[in-house]
Formats: sequence, structure tokens, C-alpha cells
Amino acid sequence: MALIGKIRQNFWFVLILLGFALLAFILMDMTSASNRGGSSISAGSINGKDIDMRDFQRTQSILYSGSGADQGAIKNAVWDFFVEDAIVAEEAEGLGLSVPSQELMDLQFGANPSPIIRQNFADRATGQVNRQVLNTYKTAIEEGTFDNEQQRQFWKQQENQIVKTRLQEKINAMVSKAMYTPTWMVKENYKHNNLTADVAMVKIPFSAGGEVDVTDAAVSSYIADNASQYEVKEETRVGEYVVFDITATAADSAVHLNTATELATQFKNSQNDSIFAISNGGSYVNYYYKAEELPATIQDQVNTMAVGDVYGPYQENGAYNTFKLSAQAIVPDSVKASHILRNVDPTNPSSLIAANNLIDSLKTQLEAGNGNFAELATANSQDPGSAAKGGDLGYFVQGTMVPGFKDACFYYGKEGNYYKVQTQFGIHLIYIEDQKFLNKEPKYKVGFTRTAIKPTEGTQEAVNTRVADLVGENRTLASLKEAISADASLSSVTTAELKQSDYIIGNLGGGVTSENIISWLFDEDNNIGDVSPEVYNYQNPQEYYYNKAVAVALKDIYPAGLPKGERAMNLVETKVSNMLKGEAIIAKINATDLSSIASSFNATIDTVKNLKMITASPGLLNAAPKAVASAFAQNDGDVSKPIIGDDGVYVVKTITKYAAPEASNIPQLRSVQSTAARSQVNFQLIQALKEGAEIEDKRFINGL
Repeated sequence: MALIGKIRQNFWFVLILLGFALLAFILMDMTSASNRGGSSISAGSINGKDIDMRDFQRTQSILYSGSGADQGAIKNAVWDFFVEDAIVAEEAEGLGLSVPSQELMDLQFGANPSPIIRQNFADRATGQVNRQVLNTYKTAIEEGTFDNEQQRQFWKQQENQIVKTRLQEKINAMVSKAMYTPTWMVKENYKHNNLTADVAMVKIPFSAGGEVDVTDAAVSSYIADNASQYEVKEETRVGEYVVFDITATAADSAVHLNTATELATQFKNSQNDSIFAISNGGSYVNYYYKAEELPATIQDQVNTMAVGDVYGPYQENGAYNTFKLSAQAIVPDSVKASHILRNVDPTNPSSLIAANNLIDSLKTQLEAGNGNFAELATANSQDPGSAAKGGDLGYFVQGTMVPGFKDACFYYGKEGNYYKVQTQFGIHLIYIEDQKFLNKEPKYKVGFTRTAIKPTEGTQEAVNTRVADLVGENRTLASLKEAISADASLSSVTTAELKQSDYIIGNLGGGVTSENIISWLFDEDNNIGDVSPEVYNYQNPQEYYYNKAVAVALKDIYPAGLPKGERAMNLVETKVSNMLKGEAIIAKINATDLSSIASSFNATIDTVKNLKMITASPGLLNAAPKAVASAFAQNDGDVSKPIIGDDGVYVVKTITKYAAPEASNIPQLRSVQSTAARSQVNFQLIQALKEGAEIEDKRFINGL
């Protein structure tokens, strides 16, 4: 309410804002009109080829509508597709590669379909391509009845993906098949992989270098010398934020308790427990539980209850729960059964009639004592897994079978009888061979309602108003941090370096709110230290109420290129310090034998047997690959110059080098080395092509 009061006190300011908003709306409409007149907005360009924003958004909508994935992840996935599609198309054109129409048809409907088809038309049960659904598209295309515009657009986008994937496979294949490992390289690699040596070494820890002064100049020099490691290709920004948790108050809890109490009365009188429970945040499963399978809170209660009784509300896991005993029965613990299954095509009513007629006929025959179930199952069942075993399913428990089938076997079926049931798999004829009871204790079918103890709208609004007032009165990061310093429950959190295309912020996670924060951080009008005037709300993902209010400030802006200043210092200060300490240690070394060097620094001489040149497995040398190289480069008995490693300064003496045996199976070794190199092509080639392309991302400039 404090926010509303402020608006009333400054109503003249609101009128001015409304005026500006109206003007902006008019200008936007004029701009939109010009766009409708023929011009288009670019989402970006790849090697000079523009990506139309409308095509981008259309592709996103068609391929990912209703997917439930994070929108930021979806946008980046679509962007990556457009980038790779443009690069692959350009390379394919230059190489004279294409996907002819007949090849495209084979990739869509042939025996070996495209990975895109295998992904989009996978049967959930088998993992194989659902040919039945796929063939409906084929028939519609061939007969010219492909009239559903949404499906047509989906198919068009899918074809684009198939063509891109196929062209990329062809380019990868050309590169892979062109790769050859000559004999001299096979021998050289084999030799390097099998060279060994016995060495002695001294490691002097960096602490022996004393205190050093890490200057800005030293840091800049180190960054420049290692530019390929530290150069960034795009600007990044860092935010700092404060999270205000929105939690239920005692008054909120009382409100929800009243609601839960009313629900308990309604639940007791309900005639349809499953619908009532699910409609009121709870659950209901058509399953008879043992008492010990129920939540601990009600295990002792259920034995004292009559069918139709309720228990609760009781508080558990952040909610008021009410439990109702819906049914009670003595149910088998396991059942042994066999079945005959006839599949049903949901689009073909006649297949249902045919399946029912056949199952009815078989049931009548068996109940009359004519025929053998196992033989009839082998001859007639369309369940390949059990048909070969005469329909035998073995022993199973309640939770392993689908509804309908489970009901017949456990709830109303009797041992030795036949039952016809319909499930999503088709029409079944079930023969119950055995029902096992571990004991005759009753089992319970139950339902639950759940009333979450969450902050009411008033509580959420109060926290938001508090944060809005805070950011309104503290327009700089320094001021904001000072304002929260007196509250021990509050602290600011610094984000990682964020790119404009990012959509996840640390512990805040992803979603639209995180995207909005990142968008604000990259607003060109913002300066370092600015605080966003907006309060950003995050929702509880289960209960869908605002559980966090977040105040955000822009902490740093890091331009593309080599890092400088404080950022550079933070990145490499430790490495530069170690380098300077290492140089100081080297300056103190005035001997050439290991014993004298070790004595000077109170260090030990370590011996490493069978050191390998390629895989320096001993941990002492993993941090100093240059020391390993020196051990093999010098002659037996030689001592290396001091070498700065990751954890100290090393001096290495080569005791004995052992020559590698001659390579004996060149074709096999060539195959292994070539296979290893070719396995990198699929990923490395497209990455190399991306690095060599001129890619301009305009999505955020143009408001995507």
C-alpha cells in the first residue's frame, strides 16, 4: 500500500509518464507499419547473409511450442541452428554437395531415416520409429491432402533440419575419409608413447621465493603473453543482487489452516475422492497400500479408521494435509498371469471390433474347456515378448501393470478365471494362474488433499513494496549495500561474468525473470553502480507464488578483448605471483648438481622410475610438463635448467632413457590413430568453421 500512496502523492508525474508512453506507442506503431510495408528486422548475419527475425521466431514457435524448455535455452538452440545451417549450406555449395529430392524422401520415410526423424517420431514404448504415425504424413504428402497448416510448417522446418544434418554428415565424411596417418607418423607416435626414463628431481615450493610485488605491469605482460588463453570475443557484464525471501507469516498459516479445515469436511462428504483430491492439490492413486507404505504420520491412524473417514488437517512438508481412507480390501501381494494381446489402431474403429471379436471367441473357447491357453497365445497374441512363452508374464506386483490389467489381476479377478480388459496397448485376454498372499492383513486405498502454507498476496505485496522503496531510495550499488548492512539476514551476491545471450544467473536459475535481469544489465543507458528501478520476482516452481524479490545492480562491464585492471588482476594474480617467486628461486640457484640444490632449499631428491613421455602419470611431474620434456630431451646424466611448474620450481636429472621397441603392427596402429583423429571431426570441424565465420548477433539489439 505504501507504493500506491506514493503514486497518489505524485500523480502529476504519472501523467507525464503516461504521455511519454502514448508517444512511444504511436512511434512504435508507425515503425511497425513501415515494417509491414516490406522491410524486415534482422536477427543477425552469418558471412553477410541476414537471418530474418520473422523466420527466426517462426522456427522457434514451430519447433519448440509447448516444449516446456527454458525460453533462453530455446532461443540459443534456434540461433545455433541458423548459424550452423548458414555455414554448412555455404560450405556445401562450394563443394558441390546437395540433398536431391529422392534422397530427402529416403531420409524421411526410408529404411534408414535421418536422426531427426528418429528423434521426432520415436515410439515411447520401444524407442523405434513409429512408422504408423510417420506413414500418415507420407500418405498426406503423396495424395496432396497435407492441409493442416501447422503440420505443414512443422514438416517444412523438419526438412530444413534434415537437409542441414545430411549436408553436415557429407562434409564430415569428406574430411574424415581424407584423413590419413602416414607410416612415419605412426612410428613416431608409437615411439613417443612408449619411451620411458628413470629420472631424479628436486621440487622447490614457491614459498621459498619469499614475498613478491604483483604489479599491474606484470599482470598486463602475463596476459599479453598468454593472449589466446585470456582474450574474450564479446563483452560481458557482472551484476550484484540482493534476494529478499518471501515466506508465509503466522497470519498466512492461519488462513491456510482454515481453508484446509473446510476442505477436510468437503473431502469426507465427497462422492468422487480421486477428482476431489487431485483438484485440491493432493493425490489419489488406484492402488491398495500396506500400512507401512503410507506416510509415517498416518501409519498408526489408518488401522483405527473406517472407510470414508478423514484424518487431518495436519502439518507436514510446508502444507496442511488431509488424508481419507477411500477403500479397504485384502489384496494379493503378487499375481502370476498369462495374456493374449490384440493390438488396436486408435484411428481405425474396425480394428477395435476385430480385436474384441477374436478375444471374445478365444475366451468362450477356453471357458468351455476347449483349447490350450499357451498354444492360443503363441498363435494369436501380438505381444512379442510373452507370445513366445505362451503368454506367460510370470509373477508381478500391483505397480508393474497398467490400470485395467492391474484391476483384473488384483482387485476383482479370481484365480483360475479368464478376463477381457482394454488398455492403451489393445484388448487383452487374461488368465489368472495364481494369487499369492503373504498374509491376510488389509490394504488401503487412500487420497490426500494438500493446502500449501504459502505467503498470501498481501504478504507478497508487502515484501515487494519494501524492496521497491529500497531501490527507489538507493540508486547506487554502494548506497544499496549500505542500506542492507544492518540486516544480518541480507547480503549481496555477485554474478559470474554474463554474456548477453546467457539466460541463467547462478542460484537464481533460468526463466524469464533471469533473462529480464540480464537484458537490463546490458542496457546501454546503464552505468557501473546503477541500481535497477524494477523489483524482480521469482516464483516457487511447485506452488507458483512469488517466493523471492530481487534487487539488482550493475557491478562491472568488461569489454571484448584482453582483460585489464582489477579484472585481469583477479584472473592471474596467483599465477603471476608464482611466476615471480619462481624467478626469484631460480636467481638463488648457483649450483648444477641436485644434491647441492636440494641442500640449499632444504628440499628432497625424488626418483621417478619408468616415467613416460606422453602420459606423465607420476603426480610429481603432472604439474610440470616442461620438466618431463627436458628429461627426455637431454642425455643420460644431464641436469636440466630450473623449470617453473604449476606448484614450484623443478630441476630434473636424467638417469637412464630406455628406447621404445620398434612398432610391429603398422596397419593396426594406423587404424587406431586414424580412428581417434576422425572421431573428433563431427564436433571440431563445425567449431572451426564457426570460428572462421563472420557472425553478427543482433537478436538483443532488435529485441528478441
